[in-house]
Formats: sequence, structure tokens, C-alpha cells
Amino acid sequence: MPVVVITGVSSGIGKDLAELLISKGYKVYGLARRETKLDGLNFLKCDVTDLNNIKNVKQIIEEKECKIDVLINNAGMGIAGSILDSNYEDIDKIFQTNVMGVIAVTKEFLSIIKDEGKIINIGSVAGDLTIPYQGFYSMSKSAVDKFSECLSIELKPRRIKVTTILPGDTKTGFTESRKTVIKEDKEGTAAKSIKKMEKDEQNGVSPRKVSKVILKVIKKKHPPIRVAVGFFYKLVIFLQRLLPRKLVLAIIKKMYS
Repeated sequence: MPVVVITGVSSGIGKDLAELLISKGYKVYGLARRETKLDGLNFLKCDVTDLNNIKNVKQIIEEKECKIDVLINNAGMGIAGSILDSNYEDIDKIFQTNVMGVIAVTKEFLSIIKDEGKIINIGSVAGDLTIPYQGFYSMSKSAVDKFSECLSIELKPRRIKVTTILPGDTKTGFTESRKTVIKEDKEGTAAKSIKKMEKDEQNGVSPRKVSKVILKVIKKKHPPIRVAVGFFYKLVIFLQRLLPRKLVLAIIKKMYS
């Protein structure tokens, strides 16, 4: 039975993915700060910003399994608001969770990932397309993408495959849990932009669509380094690399202004 470890399993993509993998016969260890009850899930409380916590959880899993087949770094958070209005505490928190959390979990678990195993990091289309008033989220997901690429090269001798999943708008509780800071008039540009973004997310794809893409990556012997979820986002990412950057940013500005 293949063993999979998923961070951020308490809601959204992480929880849906755990359900799907369990139903397909995988043994799933789910890590999250909030206790998560799910039939067949081996839950372990873990804060990805707490290195000692990560080390303890890794030791527990190692004692039970010796080796794991797949590590999925899914835990993440978002903040919305202008760069000027965002406070340093929130900026530090998003990078500690979205970037340092991925790095720390990966570094600690690498010793128990099987050769020819897989590491799957949940990035975002926003890592490719800079989203205004969600700048720090875009930056953090871009960092995850570069981390994955570098890791895929360095782990080639062990034949461990590394893939970044790039979801677009997905309907989850992530929208409601995102911290929003707006210090301008309620009818200002930031408020309108964030409202548009939230509407797009709530009209987005279901977490199950993302989970199915991840399952396909797990099953592939030679998965791609990056996988966008959905034809539209694959097309957008492809086109934005062909078009002049100034034009791409002008289009994004028009979309969110």
C-alpha cells in the first residue's frame, strides 16, 4: 500500500485529496494544525512553521512506515491588500507558512522518501501571473515553483520526481480564511479588486478537480515538473510567456481594476 503524507489536510484541496487517495487504496498521513477526522486518515497535529513539531511528526511516521512514497506540501495561507497596507507580521507569516514551511517539511522528510518517490508542491497560477493586492501570495508561490525546480535537479541521483501543481480559481474555504487588509475607502481600487478575486474563486473549479490532477501525477512514472489545472490556465500560462510582459501586466490590471 503506497504511503502518502499531506500537509494542510484540515480543509480545501488537502482534505479532498486525502479523501480521494484513501478511496483509491493509499495509506494517508494527514498533517494540520486543526484536528481532522476522516475515515481512514492517519492524522497528526503539525504546524509547518514549527521545526520541532515537524521533526517529531516525521519521527512518528518513520517508526511506523520506515519509508514513504509521496510527500505533498499543500499547507498554505493568503493575505489580501496592497503592499503598502500590509503589515510586517502578516508578510512574515505568509512566507513562513508558504515558503519556509515547504522547505522545512521537505528537508526533514527527504531522508524517509523512497528513491523513485515523489514530492508534489502545491503552487498557484498566481505564482506565474502577478495578482494585484495579493502580491505576497504571488511571491510566495513563485518561490515554491523555483524551489521545486531546483530540488528536481538536485534529487535526480535518487530518481525522486518533483512536481509543482498550479491551481487557478478553486472554490474552497481558503477565500473566507484569507486575511484582508484595506485601509482605503470601501469603494476604492483595492476593495474592488479583492471583491472580483473572491467572486472568481467562488465560481472556480471544485477541489476534486485539483485532487484528480494530483492523483494522475502520483501515478505517472515520469510526471512533468509543472502542471496547471484546467485547459484555460494552461493556455494563459503559455500565452503570457509569449506576450510582452508590459502587455501581460496591462491585461491583469484591466481585469482587477
